Amino acid sequence: MNKKISLTSLFLTILLIAFSITSCSSVPSAGTITAINEDGSMIITDNEGNTYTVPPYVAEETVETVKTTGIVNVYDHGAKGNGTDDDTSSIQEAVNALSTGGVLYIPSGTYKITAPISFEKGDIIIEGNGASTILVHSFAPSDSESADKASLFSFADGISNVQIRDLSMTYAAGSEKKGSTNGIYFGKCENVFVEDVDIRQFSNSGILFSETAKDFSTHISVKNCILSDNYAAGINIGHVDGIAVTGCDLYKNGTGKDTVGYGVYVSENASPKNIRVFGNRIYENSAAGIYITSGEDIDILNNNVVLNKQYGIYASGEKINFVVISNNFVTDMIASAANNIFKDKYFCAIYTGATSESTDIGSFTVMNNTVKNFNLTTGSAYGFVVETCGNTFINFTDNIFEGNTVEGAVLVKDNSKDSPKNDIVFTNNMFRIRNSAKNGIVFNGAQKLNISQNRLQFDKISGEACIYVNSNAAQVITSYNIIHDATSKAKDIAFSKDPSVLLRDGDLFNGKDIA
Repeated sequence: MNKKISLTSLFLTILLIAFSITSCSSVPSAGTITAINEDGSMIITDNEGNTYTVPPYVAEETVETVKTTGIVNVYDHGAKGNGTDDDTSSIQEAVNALSTGGVLYIPSGTYKITAPISFEKGDIIIEGNGASTILVHSFAPSDSESADKASLFSFADGISNVQIRDLSMTYAAGSEKKGSTNGIYFGKCENVFVEDVDIRQFSNSGILFSETAKDFSTHISVKNCILSDNYAAGINIGHVDGIAVTGCDLYKNGTGKDTVGYGVYVSENASPKNIRVFGNRIYENSAAGIYITSGEDIDILNNNVVLNKQYGIYASGEKINFVVISNNFVTDMIASAANNIFKDKYFCAIYTGATSESTDIGSFTVMNNTVKNFNLTTGSAYGFVVETCGNTFINFTDNIFEGNTVEGAVLVKDNSKDSPKNDIVFTNNMFRIRNSAKNGIVFNGAQKLNISQNRLQFDKISGEACIYVNSNAAQVITSYNIIHDATSKAKDIAFSKDPSVLLRDGDLFNGKDIA
């Protein structure tokens, strides 16, 4: 372990020295390292033969380089790792031994845990030996037990600088999975890094960040983790300002349940900020792949979202704003009937927007997403739903949608009580809908609407129009759209009220120019 940490520090030192050589004006821009002294300083000779001494780089204090002076092996405190003996007290004793921070090393083995392991201080690295380090939590709390009193690892409020990596956690307290047991629970914390951790079968979530903390947790990274088969969610994001969930497998959470099961979850009480869900594989979750009901500055990017039951990606609520959903692949959402957990909602691949006027100005971008193999036999289904607060900018661009039986391809809902002021851009989308039970695309509450360069194919449409504008829009521009209705029964575009300004240029409907 000492070697691993020192090599990392040495690599960073050399890298930063190299950067300073090429970027600082006091050092020649072209030269050769002719010697490296024992203290880490280097002798540089430039192209003109001049010699310079560059002092050694001193790294700033980080979790890797500071306060990791101690390395505590749980075996040294009596842990057996044989899967039979109770290792709870031994591991807790090892944690307590890191009074000034350091590395808690958990070697290969199966560790029986019968009570939460509590962390009261930070500046700590918890490191296992990969998949061969397995912690089995068998604590069975009461239904009223709080998460910080029941989870395998429980971090108190005020902790900072924590890294957890290269180990597995599983829950084995019976099939009912009662209580609020999580793999890892964090109170108010900062500078937390969780990587290559496998967390399965817990009665609440794999990882839970508290939503009741008075202050935001900050600077959180969850990377390359497996969060699977947990009762409620893979990761539950609470009162956090700055979190990245990257490269994780979040699957089969809520398996066999009709009321819960999310890959990534945010409750309406959490109100986090600066969320980035990037490059994950999110599949076969019972309720939704991603389900976010509050928060601001949310980026959902480059995820594979497959076989989730009710929603692929959901980011909508009364307290939600500034959402970007881009470059995601959402596929294989097929059901005979929608899950009854979400009343008055839809079976939907991507659902976003503000559900009330509490958001003064809303901004929602749905861009470059691909939705395929989407079908619902009974109930209301849309490929995309966007809710507006009456003063919302919607950018809906470059999406691909292939759907079978749906109510419609796109629904923009308006929640304003007065005259809406929504500005909607709908451009460069490519849709193929085999059976639309109502109007193919519906825009409610648009004041300004730009529909341009879309290619829309409806094999069967039972509604009045391929595109229906239900508002007293002040300005509508349509240009260079190619729209086709195979039944030739619907209109290309219909309006509930004639817009104040309508500009049309270059549209084709069933192969004919529309002036």
